[in-house]
Amino acid sequence: MNPIEACTNFVTKCFDFSSRASRTEYWWAIIMPVIAWVFIIYAVDALEANDITPIGLWLPFLVIFMIIANISLQVRRLHDVGRSGWWLLLNFTGIGLILLLFWFLSRGVEGRNRFGDDPQMR
Repeated sequence: MNPIEACTNFVTKCFDFSSRASRTEYWWAIIMPVIAWVFIIYAVDALEANDITPIGLWLPFLVIFMIIANISLQVRRLHDVGRSGWWLLLNFTGIGLILLLFWFLSRGVEGRNRFGDDPQMR
């Protein structure tokens, strides 16, 4: 999966908490928005310096969208490795972050699992 497809899936599947996301889809969808945020922050700073703030008014909505889409992506990634999305609650523990990172880096279950078809086979 290329970065464009990953970002497209990130946006179009932002409320999909039931399917699966491959490793490449997950990592491209994590990296590309970070790069976009850098440009957005610089653009907002430049526009606010010129007293143009309409973009700044939309930022809270964009942040909320990104949080929901990111949680959805993480749940779909956990589904790919055969785990329930409830494992995301490990984010609230210190040691749980290591286990989540391990799962996010792991190869997904080959073939169909209880969460759907293998995203690598599409």
